[in-house]
Amino acid sequence: MKLTNKYGCPEGLVEVVSNQIHPPKPNRFSVTDVIGPPPIRTLKIEKWDELETDVSEYLWLLLGIGVDYILSSVNVRDNITQYKMSEEIDCSTVVGITDVINGSIIDDYKCTSVWSFLYGEKPEWTAQLNTYAYLLMLDRLRAGGEIIPITKLRIQAILRDWQKSKTYDNNYPPIPFQCSELELWSFEQQEEYIKSRLRDHKENPYRECTAEEKWKSEDTYAVKSEYRKSAWRVLNSIEEAEKWIVDNKKGEYIETRLGVCKRCQDYCSVRSVCPYTKEK
Repeated sequence: MKLTNKYGCPEGLVEVVSNQIHPPKPNRFSVTDVIGPPPIRTLKIEKWDELETDVSEYLWLLLGIGVDYILSSVNVRDNITQYKMSEEIDCSTVVGITDVINGSIIDDYKCTSVWSFLYGEKPEWTAQLNTYAYLLMLDRLRAGGEIIPITKLRIQAILRDWQKSKTYDNNYPPIPFQCSELELWSFEQQEEYIKSRLRDHKENPYRECTAEEKWKSEDTYAVKSEYRKSAWRVLNSIEEAEKWIVDNKKGEYIETRLGVCKRCQDYCSVRSVCPYTKEK
């Protein structure tokens, strides 16, 4: 993968980013790989030398790395930071690094948008931390001795785009930090999830990503008129749009506005070589 620096970021940032970019190994899965769409990992393996990315796309990642570095250097009693795990599962090596283990609690620190919490936690966060919990249980079983089961999974989030002027809203976080407890699956649920994800990667390496994996927004339907530039109303279904026209006696036609695949458009690292993106 070629790393560019189109906006002239400092060389120190370029060096740090270059040290974070590695081609995936065929039979080795990071936790991010496990929960991610199979074609992204497959195309990275096959097209690594054709891919190009810019330092600017990793600036938020650097913020997260900085937080992890600070946490790993702080000695808090009974806390284990940056714990590395590696387990063999269905003939594949699955590796993960937890931010903080505090007895029976796994904490993961994220630098993210405040909207991640206003719209609800991301499902991939729950999958990520449950995968950590499963790997940690296997690690402790293999090591022997006392087994401490995980009882809580928490996201400790630094909200990078928080604004004090919006704290008057009761739903808005009062400070640029949010702690959120995620759903903890049973050991059997965790195992089934991970093994099903590994099967998906092995059996469907070239399948098209689902709408959820593409971060696709919903299609909407705009009620419009020829003589009016803006829409009368924008609704979530064509039935609602048709009913609005009848009820309000306005509008001459309905314009379908297709949802945007945000990951494909702006965030997918293999979008330049993805056959599905090219087709569309």
